Formats: sequence, structure tokens, C-alpha cells
Amino acid sequence: MIKHIIFDMDGVLLDSEQAIRKACIRVMNLDITTEDDVFKPLTGTGDTNFVRGVAEDNGITYTDDLKQEVYKEISVIVKEESVVFPGVAEMLHTLKERGYTLAVASAADRVKVLINLDCMGLTEDFFHTVITGNDVAAQKPAPDCYIKVIETIGADPGECLVVEDAIKGLAAAHGAGALGAGVATTFTQEILKTEGKADYTIAQTVDLLELLDSIR
Repeated sequence: MIKHIIFDMDGVLLDSEQAIRKACIRVMNLDITTEDDVFKPLTGTGDTNFVRGVAEDNGITYTDDLKQEVYKEISVIVKEESVVFPGVAEMLHTLKERGYTLAVASAADRVKVLINLDCMGLTEDFFHTVITGNDVAAQKPAPDCYIKVIETIGADPGECLVVEDAIKGLAAAHGAGALGAGVATTFTQEILKTEGKADYTIAQTVDLLELLDSIR
């Protein structure tokens, strides 16, 4: 029985994968599009790895200052564009009313997670716990972030459902002993099943309510 739901953030609660891609392109002045092949292998690996990977792939030296410039640009982009997936904030309130423990485990740095939560009209206090890339030594696909959430909420891993959009994120969830639901915002449901070994797949995050009703 699923009692606890742990959400990845980028690509699950918000369309912020596009925001960091656009920010990298703008800050690094790259002649590529947000659909360029360089981005997908880096998805779900944490902001440092993401920005470093994009930079190095384009012959640019990575520095922490470069990442901070990307963050500044993200804060502009998320205010310019609607990045919150429709119905997701309402869904979170419904899940909380139904008694589920809600948590976030993001590979992103805390500063970006807080920007994203603000876009949703939420604070950290809404969730039982929020674990970010700053809180663990190893990033996804290592299971550290999900293990830390599970330990913090004192849960049985088998009663936890992780909602992820990335193959590496699903690997991290399984490594922590949790079930994984893949949402097809970055990869197709078929890829999430075959390569990510997702226990369940949904087309969009708001479909989670229907999924939970079907597996009670």
C-alpha cells in the first residue's frame, strides 16, 4: 500500500527542464536549440553536472560562477513563462488532503528548488521534507537523495512511490527500494518502462491521482 509520495521536481512538477536548457543557451551564447541531443543524457543528474556537461560539450570551461549565471537567467525565464504543469498544484493539495506524506527529492541545488516552489505558490513547509542536490554527496542515479527522504520520514521503502521523468531518477528510486512511476514529459512511456524499469507510467503528472486510485 502506497502511503508516501516522493516527487522529483524538474520535469515532474514544473516544465523547468526547458528553463535550464534555455538559460544555458542564453548564458553560454550557444547556437543550439532546447531539443539538441546534448541535453537528454544530462537530464536528472543535478544542476552542476547538467551545466558542466553542456559547457564542456561546447568547449566552455565550467565554473561555479557560470552555474550562478545560469540560475539568474532561470529566475528570469520562470517569471516570463508559464512553467508549472496545469493542475499539479491542485493535485498536490488533493493528495495531502487524502493523507499521503508528500516529499520532494531533487538533484537541483536548493536555490533553484526554492525558485520553482515559489512559482507554484508553495513553500518548503508544504512538504514533509525537501531534499536537494546540496543535501547529498552523490547525485542521481545514485539513490542517496531518495534514501535520505525515506529515512527522514521514517517510511518503509516499499510504501513509497517516487514520481520521476528521467531514467536515471528511476534508477535512483529503485536503488532506494522504492516503487517508481515514470511521467512521460522527457522520455516516452515505453522508454521509461524498458530503460527506466518504471513500475508504472503516466502521460502527465496529474494522472497520478487516477493511478493511485487504480492500485489501492
